[in-house]
Amino acid sequence: MGLQLLAAPTTQPVSLEVAKEHLRIAPDDTDLDAEVGRLIRSATARAEKITQRALPIQSWRLILDRFPKGAISIPLPPLKSVEAITYTDAEGAEQVLDEAAYVVNPYGLIGKITPAMGKCWPVTAAQAMALKVDFTAGYDAVPDDIVSAILLLVGHLDQNREAVTTGTLSAVPLGVDALLSSHCIPSLS
Repeated sequence: MGLQLLAAPTTQPVSLEVAKEHLRIAPDDTDLDAEVGRLIRSATARAEKITQRALPIQSWRLILDRFPKGAISIPLPPLKSVEAITYTDAEGAEQVLDEAAYVVNPYGLIGKITPAMGKCWPVTAAQAMALKVDFTAGYDAVPDDIVSAILLLVGHLDQNREAVTTGTLSAVPLGVDALLSSHCIPSLS
């Protein structure tokens, strides 16, 4: 299984203004805006890694060698939509699977795609990367506990700018794990 980012998020779960307020930086002080923006992106990436979720809306391509025996599990919940399923058929031609041939269920812990009633998955070429699923994932509004965890990480990264601080040891706040734990997705591999 492989994943390819098709369209990166255009927003972040925490705005620059909210992060600056959390860090007690005056709204009109713009000297640190680039640095705070970097901290937000880093903290968001860490929260996504811990939870195995897409937080802001983003588009991905799931790449598989063939159709599975059952459902196609879509990583990076929450699943918003499936744009296309493309496969290389047994003759080596690229085909787009008709939307009527499958059902998308975005409501489970992991989004799933199954063949429609009376349908089955087509045969693919015996080659690597014969199946591609383009999908959109992420939240319209990221849950508050995830936003709070990102803010804790932003504060931690702001106060601990080096890997090691002489004389003190500062671990990532335990509250981050507690806030994110209910959103963690088990591994699909």
